[in-house]
Amino acid sequence: MKRDVEVSVNIDEPIASPMSDSSRVGAAEYNGQLYIVWRKSQYWDDHYEAVGNTGCELHWATYDPVSQKWRHRGEVTHAGGVFGAALGVIAGRLVMFWRGAMRNDDTVYMTMFDPVKDDWERPVSIFPFQSSYGGSIEVYNDRLYAAWIGTGTEGIYYSASGYRDPNVWEDAKRIEGVDTTWIPSLAALDNKLVAAWRGSGDLTEGDQCLYYSCYTYPQGWQPQRQIPGAGSKYGPMLVSYHGLIFAFWS
Repeated sequence: MKRDVEVSVNIDEPIASPMSDSSRVGAAEYNGQLYIVWRKSQYWDDHYEAVGNTGCELHWATYDPVSQKWRHRGEVTHAGGVFGAALGVIAGRLVMFWRGAMRNDDTVYMTMFDPVKDDWERPVSIFPFQSSYGGSIEVYNDRLYAAWIGTGTEGIYYSASGYRDPNVWEDAKRIEGVDTTWIPSLAALDNKLVAAWRGSGDLTEGDQCLYYSCYTYPQGWQPQRQIPGAGSKYGPMLVSYHGLIFAFWS
């Protein structure tokens, strides 16, 4: 069921400059606080090149529920992502996952938060994963799963980390029979991992219907199904909450 949702948060002052509709915000709860990450830059041309003096820096902030205050923590050192980043938590570690910064950098990167230093570790590439726009991450069966759109293809690929270990990843596999032109979303509920995405083709003229599929281990992915009456230029975001999976889109 589709509903219009209005969210109000007590933010004393903005913690981010406006973003274009080709970027996104990653969010996760960690150690009792809400962490978010976003791409600071707003202005980009059609070839993912920075315009003027803007860049593709990833910034992060935390929200303390006790003080009900946001704290802008600044840039994520040595990290840049033209389409923002995703956040997830596994085995007590906060993980960030994103596609590279510039037109020719389709590399997929990750970093983990160091609570002792209160800062992010140096990013590492997840070789040989590559993506045109980036992906999403979600914990399922004590492993971190990632799903992303490939490079030079509209296929959706996925991989799983080691058991409670995000430093090790399996070889990437394609979700058979599905295509998209934007970043897929992931959410887990009970014994299922759910992926959702918009259709393939041109962002404006192509298939803007929304689709989803359920994954169970070791059976794999079920055939895709359409979300009735739903459509979006940039696809949905999934959230697991109180025994349900919610899909949001614009």
